Amino acid sequence: MKKKIVSAFLVLSLALAGCSSGKETSGGSKETTPVAQKNGGTLVIARLSDANNLDPHFSTQINSMAVIQHKIYEGLVQMDKNSEYKPLLASEWKQLNDLTWEFKLRKGVTFHDGTPFNAEAVRKTIARVLDKNQPTPKANLFSMIKEVKAVDDYTVQFILEYPYAPLLSILASAEGSILSPKAIEQYGKELTKHPTGTGPFRFESWTPGQEIVLVKNDAYWGDKVKINKVVFKTVPEDTTRVAMVETGEAQVAEQLPVTEIERVKSSSVMTLGRFDAFAVDHIGFNTSKKPFNDVRVRQAVAYAIDKEAIIKGVYNNVGKASNSSLGPKVIGYSPNIKGFNMI
Repeated sequence: MKKKIVSAFLVLSLALAGCSSGKETSGGSKETTPVAQKNGGTLVIARLSDANNLDPHFSTQINSMAVIQHKIYEGLVQMDKNSEYKPLLASEWKQLNDLTWEFKLRKGVTFHDGTPFNAEAVRKTIARVLDKNQPTPKANLFSMIKEVKAVDDYTVQFILEYPYAPLLSILASAEGSILSPKAIEQYGKELTKHPTGTGPFRFESWTPGQEIVLVKNDAYWGDKVKINKVVFKTVPEDTTRVAMVETGEAQVAEQLPVTEIERVKSSSVMTLGRFDAFAVDHIGFNTSKKPFNDVRVRQAVAYAIDKEAIIKGVYNNVGKASNSSLGPKVIGYSPNIKGFNMI
């Protein structure tokens, strides 16, 4: 590693405000029924910022990926809440040797434009992201792939340049989304305005700076979603997003600033969802420059940081102290690593 990362801060929890019908139980606790459990209707999500690109090969922000991943687009595999890989567009897979992975594809799946999902669609998707004549920002993530071979219509092999254990993590990410080959040819770089996948929602419209609208995909191959439409509204003001949930104008507000948590917790019409994030706040050092090329200096900085004080004073007690640059939910994390704590 060119830089030694010292985990200085914490693992943050994401907080979402959701509208619910709240009523008191006999024990005094609040029982909630999320609106999303009802069939039909529109789910409105008030968000801090708009997407910058709806093309998984060109998008550069998490906010964009949140709109398309598992909604418009799907990958061969997915990661569940326990960070375990599960089938999605691939029904099964196996590693034949150090350099060859084979995936059996799900049959009876079609893209939103009616194009059938098959091995050729997978091959063309990877070829697009690696096309040197039209380079994409995500090409480096797939640089280990030498060839994608369509063995038959529903069997595909990934031939690697070198052994790469985290291949499934790339295929499970938003960047691993499989695109309609017809849409690739038809729209090129304009695909961001016409996202076409196999997911439970179809793209309807995007008014930049205002909203993105998705509608239910009635022809979806898997379990049908319960709501007819999802609207992602861009609302930069923190208090306005929360107010929209309070008044019923929106059902979800994200991101929720830590300063608004108590307001949501004390509300009779909102619930608070808290989830461990994958990211870790940290301080990184350029170890080729003085004085940070001296390990003792880096250790001294780490010792001097009071993580608990930061959690309490800056993050309003939201988050956990971390001893690693990997969060507990990330594959490779070890609870046995010891950090540098204040003496």
